[in-house]
Amino acid sequence: MMDDLIRVEVGFGRGCMNRKMVTRVISIGGLIILWFVVTYYKLVNPLFLPPPREVLEGAVDLFQAGELREHITASLWRMFMGFVVGSFTGVIIGILMGQFRFFHAAIGPLVEIIRPIPGLAWIPVALIWFGIEDASKVFIISMGVFIAVVTNTFVGVRSLDPVLVRAARSLGATRRDIFFRVVLPGTLPYIFTGFRLGVQVSFALLVAAELVGSTSGLGFLIQDARNYFRGDLVILGMAVIGALGFSITRLVEIAERWFLRWHTKSREGAFY
Repeated sequence: MMDDLIRVEVGFGRGCMNRKMVTRVISIGGLIILWFVVTYYKLVNPLFLPPPREVLEGAVDLFQAGELREHITASLWRMFMGFVVGSFTGVIIGILMGQFRFFHAAIGPLVEIIRPIPGLAWIPVALIWFGIEDASKVFIISMGVFIAVVTNTFVGVRSLDPVLVRAARSLGATRRDIFFRVVLPGTLPYIFTGFRLGVQVSFALLVAAELVGSTSGLGFLIQDARNYFRGDLVILGMAVIGALGFSITRLVEIAERWFLRWHTKSREGAFY
């Protein structure tokens, strides 16, 4: 009986995943078909919306010249470094604020002051401090990711059931055991929510920073193409950014499901 139930649940889960995949393919395919129809009948000026064929040809030319790979590599490196720095500091400070009143009293006001500042507002500051080098992009991205991660981490620590901590202490658990067996596992769902938000924020800030102060990257590709009225390359850059963002978000979700396979409601209760 139990084996039958397990098979039914597994089959249901696979069926849901297949339906989601089909829905995504249909939605993307429908958008491409609509794009083709609009450009084929010239319902929009080709200068503003070039046909898919021109975008594909532009992608092939850039790929063969090696420029597309260079722009993607530069953007991914900046995004990765900013995401790592922002996530690491966000998790550490969020846990310290949630665990210790002293840190909350000392650091909490600073976080609350920084949190309402739009990520784009850090761009001129970063350019003044670091110039147009990669450090400015890493700083901008890390600030945006930090806010997303520290907020969710702090809320996750504060949302822990005190009964669990008291129960662990009554069983003789040390402070180290309580942290690694109670606090950290209970906070992980919130941390991963911060990671997912951080990925979205990092791409938005990355492109914005590369638009105004860079000589490489996907944002620079879009800006340079705009200057030469290359609408095909503008759309290409946007499509690559969307594909990369979607792929990295999916990787984070896969990692979340693996680390939180014991947690059946890993997406409930997170806050940003």
